[in-house]
Amino acid sequence: MKRLRRTQILVEGRATCRQELVVRIREACNPQLVQPAQTGLVLLDVRDSAQGQRFHPGEATVQEARVRIGDSIGLGFILGHDAQAAEELATVDAAFKANLACVPSLIERLEAEAGWLEAQRAEQAAQRDATRVRFDTMEVETE
Repeated sequence: MKRLRRTQILVEGRATCRQELVVRIREACNPQLVQPAQTGLVLLDVRDSAQGQRFHPGEATVQEARVRIGDSIGLGFILGHDAQAAEELATVDAAFKANLACVPSLIERLEAEAGWLEAQRAEQAAQRDATRVRFDTMEVETE
């Protein structure tokens, strides 16, 4: 599983999924917290839709953490102030980098969470589509 997909599932999914994965990793080995979660700033980079030029509207607060498993160091970054989530992301990242024996079961759990996320997105889309209005006729669409 690629790092981007794994991170998207962990960030957008339920916190219980991250916590469950960390418990499994701690049962398999002893991750060491190299850098506890601390607050940082990232520069936002946006592309103007009219001219296609990049500009920087400001900064955003993030939490960043580092965890070591063996010789592998995992990084965890998350928007906002959730220090625990940053440390959990770092722990999972380190486990995948270290290629622990429990990685296949972690992937299995992540795929299950991805299925749940897709179901949530489909449900939200159905709710959104149920309230769609055609503004040229002001009629509710009932497809």
